[in-house]
Amino acid sequence: IFVTLVTAAVASVSSEITMTQAQQHALRTYLLILLDCYWPFRYPYSSLTWAVFPAEDVFVPLAMLLTHPQATDEIRELLVTFFAQLPTLEHPMLLACLTSVVQAWQGSPHAGVRQSVTKIRARLEQQR
Repeated sequence: IFVTLVTAAVASVSSEITMTQAQQHALRTYLLILLDCYWPFRYPYSSLTWAVFPAEDVFVPLAMLLTHPQATDEIRELLVTFFAQLPTLEHPMLLACLTSVVQAWQGSPHAGVRQSVTKIRARLEQQR
């Protein structure tokens, strides 16, 4: 399911620099569905263990969307929320994309923006 949703999300964005409103809506919808797919893994009533969760390599194409020039802040925030829930953050490409967003957002004058990257920032610093 995760592979199919990641593929659909990435395919919904054209290779062109501009992203249409329809593409942004489709991408947002796929990201929300992906976030909903975490529910079977959540404590305290998890029905699936993290051992059956896909490897983080599956999600690297989504990380590329963080740096898409036309990705809205809402899409980036959904992506950050998604990545913050991954059991591991070790893939170099994933780390590079997340680090660039964290660095850009941690100095934001808006508290909500800074708060959205707090969990990932803590996890990235813990891995150093």
